[in-house]
Amino acid sequence: MAINRREFIKYAGLAAASTIVAGCAGAAAGSTAPARSNSSPIFEPVKIGNLELKNRMIKSASQELRSDTNGNPTDDLIRVYTNLSKGGVAMIITGLTYVLRDEQYNPNGAGMYDDSQIPAYQRLTSAVHDNGAKICAQLALIGSNRNYNLDKRVFAPSAAIGSSYGTQVQKEMTKDEIKQAVAAVAAAAVRAQKAGFDAVELHLAHEYLACQFLMPYFNRRKDEYGGSRENRARFAFEIVEAVRAAVGPDFPVLAKFASTHERGEQGCLRDDIDYTAKGLAERGLTALDISGGNEVEDFNPSHRWISDYTEDMCYFAHDARFISMSLNFPLILTGGSRDIGVMEKAMQSNDQIVAFGIARPLINDPSLPNKWMADVTYKAECISCNWCRDNYGGQKTHCQFRPEEA
Repeated sequence: MAINRREFIKYAGLAAASTIVAGCAGAAAGSTAPARSNSSPIFEPVKIGNLELKNRMIKSASQELRSDTNGNPTDDLIRVYTNLSKGGVAMIITGLTYVLRDEQYNPNGAGMYDDSQIPAYQRLTSAVHDNGAKICAQLALIGSNRNYNLDKRVFAPSAAIGSSYGTQVQKEMTKDEIKQAVAAVAAAAVRAQKAGFDAVELHLAHEYLACQFLMPYFNRRKDEYGGSRENRARFAFEIVEAVRAAVGPDFPVLAKFASTHERGEQGCLRDDIDYTAKGLAERGLTALDISGGNEVEDFNPSHRWISDYTEDMCYFAHDARFISMSLNFPLILTGGSRDIGVMEKAMQSNDQIVAFGIARPLINDPSLPNKWMADVTYKAECISCNWCRDNYGGQKTHCQFRPEEA
C-alpha cells in the first residue's frame, strides 16, 4: 500500500514522522546489500557551455527567505550557502530573486533590482567560491503569483485570472510594462555578472509571470503577446534575447522550464512546450532546467508536481525525454533526485541530461554530496515529505528533522 507522505505528515505530526525517518536511516545503515564501486558518472566533472562543474550535482533553487527587508543577502544566508558549498555540491542556484522592487514577494525574499546591491552579493559569491563551488542567480518576474505587497502594481498577462495564491489583477500588462519587465531582467543579469555569479537562471516556470504568458489559462490577450503559441512565447523569447545581449555571448544563461505538469490540461500542451523549448535554445540559452508546475487541488491529481511514492524519483525524466526527441540540448533534471542509482538510470535513458537539480535532500543535509561520494549506496534521509515547503510559515526555509541546519 502506497503511503501519501504529505497527508501522513499533516495528520500524524512531526514526532511520528521523525520516528519513520530515524527508522529509514537505521535500515539504510544496517543494509546487507552488495557493495558497489564508489565511482559514478554523477561525480564526474561536466562542462555546460562555458560553465565548468566539478560534478553533476546542483543545489536547485528554493526560497531560503533569509534576505533583509531590501532583498540583500544576510550573514545567515551566506552561512547556509557556505555550508552547501562545503558539502560537495558543484553549484548552488539561489532562491527566487525578484528583479523589480515592487515585486517583493516576502519580507525576507531575495531581490536584485538596484546596482547598489552588487557589493552585498559579492560577499555571497566569494563565500561560495572559497569552497570550490559555483553559484547561479535565479532571476524572476513574480507577477500575480504572490500574496504580499499587493498594494503595488501586480503584473499579469490578462486581468481577473487568479494565480495559485488567489491573487487577481484588475488590468493586463501594457506593452510599455512588458518592455519594462524585460529590461529589468536583463539589468539584473548584468548585476549578477558583476557580483561574481557564474551563471543566471531565468525562471520561466511555476506560474510566475513569464510562465503565465506561456499558458492559455492565464494568457487571454488578443494582441501579439497572446492567442497562438508563437505569440504566447514571445515574452519569454524577448527576455532571453535581452539577457543574452546584456551579458554577452559566453556568460552561462539557464532557464527553469515548465513541463506538462504545469496546471495539467489547462496548461501548455506538448506541442507548445516543444515549440517554446526550441525557441529558447535558438535564442542563446546554455541549458534548460526541467521542472514541473504548481499543485492546484481542483485540477487533475495525476498532475501533482510532488510524488507521494518513495520510489517515484526523477519524476520529470519523461518530460525531459519528450523535449530531447526534437531538441539536442543540455538538460538539467530537477525534482525527486535523491538516489545515485536512480539518477544514473535517468542519464542512461537520456544522454542530454547533464546534471541534476536537488533541493529538499540538501535542505535536510547540505553535506549529502560528500556522503554520496564517500559511499555511493548512502541513503538520503529526506523522504520528500514537503514539510520544508508547506510548513515554514513564510520564514526561513529549513528541514524540521534537522533543526541544527535552520
